Amino acid sequence: MSLFTEIYDKHFEVVIRIAFRFTGDLEAAEDLCQDTFIKYFEKYGNEKDDKEALYFLIKIIKNLSINYEKRKKIEHRVFNQYRNENSTVENETGLSDLVKKEQISDIQKALLLIPYKYRLPLILKEYEQLTYEEISKIIKTSVSNVKILIFRAKKIFKEKVKEIENGYTT
Repeated sequence: MSLFTEIYDKHFEVVIRIAFRFTGDLEAAEDLCQDTFIKYFEKYGNEKDDKEALYFLIKIIKNLSINYEKRKKIEHRVFNQYRNENSTVENETGLSDLVKKEQISDIQKALLLIPYKYRLPLILKEYEQLTYEEISKIIKTSVSNVKILIFRAKKIFKEKVKEIENGYTT
């Protein structure tokens, strides 16, 4: 079995879950996951051992997910601008129905509203069950700062869930 296959098989589930939690879209998460493994092996090849692989894969998926979200915001802004320019169309299209059907859950929406610097530590702690020490190594900060980031992330998360339940978001 090749090193690529070993690392892919061992870490795929973690990488795809992180990508999904960041993007809220399974198809986008799969694409980002594929890009993550390609970038990992382009940069590190056979140099890194399996123990270090997860940390580098998480860093790569984090950066790709942030870039993806920035791209989506730009696309959304352009789409809204286009829609406003073409507001003469009165009937909803099949596309808008499809978008409504594919809306993500309130929890995922709230997670997406948390700022990046809080979102990753929260995802790693709550969804991937990493220790504070492992998270501190990944995001390159102290363990005490990781605890503060996660505490603040949970506070923001609770506020965002309440906002969504009440029908408004900031």
